[in-house]
Amino acid sequence: LVSARGGVRLAELLGGLSIAEDVVNGFPHGKVVRTALLAAELARAAGLGAPIVRDALYTTLLRFLGCTGFAHEEASLYGAGDDHSVRNVMAFVDVTDPFHAVSTVGARIGVGASPAARAAAIARLLGDGVAADRHARAQCDQSRHLAQWIGASEPVVAALGFICERFDGRGSPEGAAGEEIPIATRLYHVADVAE
Repeated sequence: LVSARGGVRLAELLGGLSIAEDVVNGFPHGKVVRTALLAAELARAAGLGAPIVRDALYTTLLRFLGCTGFAHEEASLYGAGDDHSVRNVMAFVDVTDPFHAVSTVGARIGVGASPAARAAAIARLLGDGVAADRHARAQCDQSRHLAQWIGASEPVVAALGFICERFDGRGSPEGAAGEEIPIATRLYHVADVAE
């Protein structure tokens, strides 16, 4: 995609914006762009063709724009004031496995906060049965809105609606499974874990 006003490529602008995405999400420097390039390379290596390579790249670059859509709730309700730690902890929690969720959240949420604030944050997060769905919906909606605003393709906008879904159907917000999840989103999922 190229801008009509001066030839600035959208990928270059989003690559620059990815540095801000790294910062606001508490990611290591370069995480978003590495994930996007890996998703595109996975598509290329699988022989999926230029449109899917492009969709995988843009889906991944835009996916992280929505992460802050639930930041206030993450910080105030669940993070004892720290939305970064909530996002970084929950990225690796399997919410469908209660033992894993409880042990990981109990060990890592609110570290550094007072014992009372930490205990309250853990209790709120573990006791909120719809938090994951609300968080997923906020991320998907925000990413899709921003993608539409910058003129991303329809396949990319659609793929962003599935960023928190899981291949086994146990994701959020809709519980889509398998090939119901667009290929660009599935490529992002693999690239994100690999990165």
